[in-house]
Amino acid sequence: ANREGWRGRAQLIVMLRAKVRRLEAQLARAQERAPPAAGGVDAMAEAELQHMERERSRAAEELSLESEQLRAEAAQARAQLQAARARVRVLEEERARLKSNVETLLRKADTDDALVDQLRRRLGEAREAGAAAPRARVVVRK
Repeated sequence: ANREGWRGRAQLIVMLRAKVRRLEAQLARAQERAPPAAGGVDAMAEAELQHMERERSRAAEELSLESEQLRAEAAQARAQLQAARARVRVLEEERARLKSNVETLLRKADTDDALVDQLRRRLGEAREAGAAAPRARVVVRK
């Protein structure tokens, strides 16, 4: 039984050594893919700081572009507002002019109606006067 224990342990040692070699090979392959960490923790911290600075610069650039775009949109909106105000002013002036013209036309129509009524009254009076007066004969001589 003692001999089998040694053989079992020997087999276990062989298996563990093989596993260590396999893990070392995996580690070597992983280190080949990853950039070398020369300088250790300080180098990693420096790389992280540089990455953060690049991200901050990119974010600042995006914000700058967005701000510029918003300023351009605001300027365009102000120009449109000024144009709309000018259009409103022109339309209000035209409305006032047309209102004045309509009022003038209404006054003239009232005056014309009064004159037509007066002429009809005179025509009626003239017809009555003509009907009451004897008709003169007109003699035509040859």
